[in-house]
Amino acid sequence: MKFRRGKLISLLLLICFAVVSVAGCGGAATEKEPVTTGEVGDTLRLGAIYPLTGPLAKLGQEEQKGAQIAADLRNDAGGINGNKIEWIFADAPTPEAGVSEAERLITVEKVPVIMGSYSSGVAYAASAVAEKNKVIYWENSGVADNITQRGFKYLFRFGITGTSLGETTIKMLRDVIAPELGKDPKDYKIGVIWEDSSFGTSVGQGAIGLAKELGYNVVFTESYSAKTTDLSSLVMKLKQNDIDILIPTSYVADGLLLFKQMQELNFVPEAVIMGGNATQDLKAAMGEKINGLAHSDITQPRTNEAMAPGLEAFMKEYKERYGSEPYSGHVIRAYAGANVLFDVLEKAGSTDADKIAEAARSLDLPLGSTAAGWGVKFAPEGDPMMGTNERAEAYGCIWYKDEIFTVWPVEGQLEDVEVLVPWPAR
Repeated sequence: MKFRRGKLISLLLLICFAVVSVAGCGGAATEKEPVTTGEVGDTLRLGAIYPLTGPLAKLGQEEQKGAQIAADLRNDAGGINGNKIEWIFADAPTPEAGVSEAERLITVEKVPVIMGSYSSGVAYAASAVAEKNKVIYWENSGVADNITQRGFKYLFRFGITGTSLGETTIKMLRDVIAPELGKDPKDYKIGVIWEDSSFGTSVGQGAIGLAKELGYNVVFTESYSAKTTDLSSLVMKLKQNDIDILIPTSYVADGLLLFKQMQELNFVPEAVIMGGNATQDLKAAMGEKINGLAHSDITQPRTNEAMAPGLEAFMKEYKERYGSEPYSGHVIRAYAGANVLFDVLEKAGSTDADKIAEAARSLDLPLGSTAAGWGVKFAPEGDPMMGTNERAEAYGCIWYKDEIFTVWPVEGQLEDVEVLVPWPAR
C-alpha cells in the first residue's frame, strides 16, 4: 500500500467510520486491521524482536535502545515520508519465543517488517516465520552464517557474519599483533577454540579458513559447550601444543572461566584475539588486567567519525539519555541498521514486502556510509549468502587504559593506542 492516500480513499474511510459508529457493522473487530500508513502524519508500526529478559537481556536491551533512538531522531526529522515510526517490541530470550513472537507480530499486530534480534538462534527461527508469511525480516545482529544461507527472499542482514568476525581475528594478527611483536605471523603456532553454537562455529571456522588461506600455522582447533564448568583439559591441550596465539570465541561466563584456568595452569600465549565479546561485563570482571586483550568485534564507541559518520551524534544522544557510555557496540549496530531500514522504507514508499525487498536490493552504499562504518550492498537473489550485506566487516579492537578502542582497519582508529602485548602480561 502506498504511504500517501488520495482524497477519495480518505472520504471512503470517513464514510466507513461513520457506518461503524452508527450501525456497529456487525460487531466490534477482534483483531487489528492490517498496517497502513494512510495520510501523511499517520503512524507506521514496525516489529522488533530482542531478548529483553533472560541471560542475553543486557545486549538485547542495548539493541532496543539503539532502535528507539533511531526512531525518535527520525521522527523528529519528519519520519518516513511524513509518517511517524512506532516500534512494537517483543521479548524473545529463546528461539522458541522468537517463533511465537514473530507469529504474534505478524498475525495480531499486522506489522509489515520485523527487525532484530541479537541472538543468532532467535534470528534463524523468527526469520523463517517472516519468510513464510511474506514479511520483511531485517536482521542487524545475528552473525551465524546459516541465517542467510537459506535463499530467503524477504530476509536482509545489515550486520556482519560470523565468518567476518573470524577472518578479522587473523587480519588483526597480521596487521596489528605480529608487527607489534616483531615476528612474521607464519612463525606462530595458532590455536582456535570456540563455543559450539552456530555463532561460535561460524567465527571459529572463519578464522581457520583465512589462516589456512594465508599459509599460517594452525596447530590446534576444538569446540566446547558454553555451559561447561571446567575448561582445564582444553587449556592443557593448548599448553601442550605450545600455542603462541590463541583465538577463542566465547560468551562472557565461559570466557572468564577460560582466562581463570589459563592463569591457574600457567598457560601464557603471546596474544589472545577474541571473536566478539568486547563488553563491559568482561571489563568489570577482569579489571585492569583486561588491557591488551584484543577482539574482532563490531563498531566500538571509540571509532573515528571519519569512518563512521553520525557516530559522534549518536554517542552524544545516548549519553544524554542514559547518563553513561554504551554497555557494548551492539547499540551502535542496531541504531545504524534501523536507519538503513528507514531509508529503505522511504525509498519503497510502500508496506508491500516485494517493494521493500526491491528497494533494499537496490542500495549501493560504499564503506563509511553509516554510523557503524559499513556500506550497504546486499547479496543478490541466487547468491549462496542472499540477503547478506557484503559491505559489513568486523573491526579489530583492543583494551587500552580500561577502554575499548578500534585499531583495525587503521582508518577507524580514533587516536594512538598502545598495543600491550604479550597478553596476558608476563
